[in-house]
Amino acid sequence: TDTAATDLAHLLDAVADGVLSVGADSRIMTLNPAGAAMLGVEREEALGQTLAMALIEQDDADEFLDAVLAPLQPDAPQGRRVVRFGERRLSVESRVWRVEGRPALAAAFADVTEVERLQAELADNLARLQDAFLELERKGAAEARFARRIGLLR
Repeated sequence: TDTAATDLAHLLDAVADGVLSVGADSRIMTLNPAGAAMLGVEREEALGQTLAMALIEQDDADEFLDAVLAPLQPDAPQGRRVVRFGERRLSVESRVWRVEGRPALAAAFADVTEVERLQAELADNLARLQDAFLELERKGAAEARFARRIGLLR
């Protein structure tokens, strides 16, 4: 119904992650605004184009395309995977379904660039904290030895 389609459109517009569907004719049926922004495409221009044509101007689209098309390729890694897309790192998961016996795809993707940067920063801070703790332990042990020696002199 029109109401259901409108509700779905509003829902997709509100989602912060990218949502993309590709029909059995290999053309983009759905692309929400967040997905268009992540992919660097104009949503209205991308709708109706093949995914490859919509991303033709993107130099680093191969990994993303491979992740979206993975369910159609039995030898490809399946499930969620993180791929490089330009300056971004996108976490992509794709599923296939059949329309009149032909495959169609739905993909959800999220920009994890900042999350990965923060994880690396956190790991670096943890390593520095561990080094500082080990240094404190070393100094504490040295002070204990020094205090024991002074105690022997008294």
